Amino acid sequence: MDKKMELLNNEKWLVEMAGIFDRVTGYRYIHLTTTNKEENLTYKSFTVPFDKVVDNKARFNEFTCYGLKRNEVKTVVQEIKGNLGKLQYEASNDAASNFEDVLEVLCKKIKAASKVERMTWDFEDKDNNSYYKIPNPTFKKWFEEENFEGWKYQEFVRDLKVFEYTLCSKNRNDYKNTKDGIRGICLQVDKIMKYIGKEEPEKREERHK
Repeated sequence: MDKKMELLNNEKWLVEMAGIFDRVTGYRYIHLTTTNKEENLTYKSFTVPFDKVVDNKARFNEFTCYGLKRNEVKTVVQEIKGNLGKLQYEASNDAASNFEDVLEVLCKKIKAASKVERMTWDFEDKDNNSYYKIPNPTFKKWFEEENFEGWKYQEFVRDLKVFEYTLCSKNRNDYKNTKDGIRGICLQVDKIMKYIGKEEPEKREERHK
């Protein structure tokens, strides 16, 4: 999203909003992002329908959870109210503005991969949780093959981490700590099962022979 508008920018916080116009339904949405400048971390992005962006107090509790003070949240709300009329709305497809739909498209690419390739992505952590670790170049290529208007790659992989779909190395949105030393987007199999269907019936021991 290139047409972002600053709502708050102080020593610690940067809060921005962008407008999304769904050309399928005609609806307008406000997309909000919050960055902790001291820690160089951008927290969960969320999208609010235009008609609810000012009056939905529950949404603004998000900012309090990140650590913004009440006066900072008040500033954000005032800036939203004052700038809604100036906001430029980027055209988007309904599916592209929805995190779950973007994830579903990418998971279909996992399902379409060969069994041999999926086996190379497979590993367990110390707690026996199953993951597919997709090498970064492969996952980014999949993302860029699609027309996900309203989304940037780094924003999406960050949200994968926020929504706990991925296992990540410390202070990163990807994972490396496996024997092959390859960085990848490490998706928890149980979390994406609804998108890829049931896992192959082979036992894990057999797959790693």
